[in-house]
Amino acid sequence: MGQDQARRAGLVLSQLLTNEDSRNARNSFVAIQSSDLKRTQETSEIICTQLKSAVQDFHPHLEFDSRLREFHCGLFENFTYEEFVAKNPDIASNYMTKFDQDTYATRYPGDGGESRLDVMNRVGQALQDAHSKFSGQNVLWVVHGGVIDVLLELTHIQTNKPKSDRISAGNGDVLVIKPIERGEQISSGYRDWK
Repeated sequence: MGQDQARRAGLVLSQLLTNEDSRNARNSFVAIQSSDLKRTQETSEIICTQLKSAVQDFHPHLEFDSRLREFHCGLFENFTYEEFVAKNPDIASNYMTKFDQDTYATRYPGDGGESRLDVMNRVGQALQDAHSKFSGQNVLWVVHGGVIDVLLELTHIQTNKPKSDRISAGNGDVLVIKPIERGEQISSGYRDWK
């Protein structure tokens, strides 16, 4: 299923690029940056292959960055929330109490558990580095859902929005974020491509 979603995302991106004239399509973005986790690497490689076959003389740089990994959920790793609560009700209750008091600083319990602030710091640094390295050029990020949520918050697209109004991207979805000029309204483009 994941490979089909990656191919579908690659197809959508190919269509977006080839809707421009071919010269602009080749210059639409210069790099694909991705989490270094295996499934995201595979997704990036599938998308890159599709783009190269769809757009003549298109050769984006592909790189993997550990800062684009999904949240590390400590003891919650490899469990749904419900499964974890059923097996560890006291730990889950303690975590949720702390989380309700400080959503940003509360780390998932256990080794390697991260807070939202931890992830915002590493993703923000990756975003700043991409901006410096590829100044004025577009970069395609292939990342996880939690990283997308953090990225939207860092770019002020969904700061202080209630959960019901937040953009939610699923596996294989394509989300386009464009920079704005000073004084313009912040907006985002999103479409469920399933």
